[in-house]
Amino acid sequence: MSKKVVSVIAAVLFLGPALCQLCFAKGFHGPPCDFERQRPNPKCMQKAVQELGLSVDQQAAMEELKNETCNQIEPLVEQIIAVELYKALLAEEIDETEVAAKIAEVVELKSRIGTIKLQSQMAVSQIVTPEQRQLLLDKIEECKQQGSGGKGRRGRR
Repeated sequence: MSKKVVSVIAAVLFLGPALCQLCFAKGFHGPPCDFERQRPNPKCMQKAVQELGLSVDQQAAMEELKNETCNQIEPLVEQIIAVELYKALLAEEIDETEVAAKIAEVVELKSRIGTIKLQSQMAVSQIVTPEQRQLLLDKIEECKQQGSGGKGRRGRR
């Protein structure tokens, strides 16, 4: 299986990290994403995806799903960035009403992104066979035990 296909599947399965990367690339430098501490080790997941033995049709469906999902999420990320919550929070005079409205807007957009991610993950489960789903589930649990692959917060000092 090619590295591109493995990357596509990993992105579809774990769009949270992709979303963080997209936000970072678009200039939004917020705090680290909470799920980073809970997600499976990426190298472990790449190996797990390679072991799935996806057919050519499954690979094509995953690629299409990834593109659809990214096309749905990207405009929402752009909207989150456009809210410019940080400016309201760091203003010389903080307008609590404005901050509350911006927070509500960001929460709504993140909720929509979460729904899209979950729908994408459900679609993945429909693309793979029951045997592949079980293998993937087993591998996710195994990879979670290995953590995010990097040192924890304390190890980064």
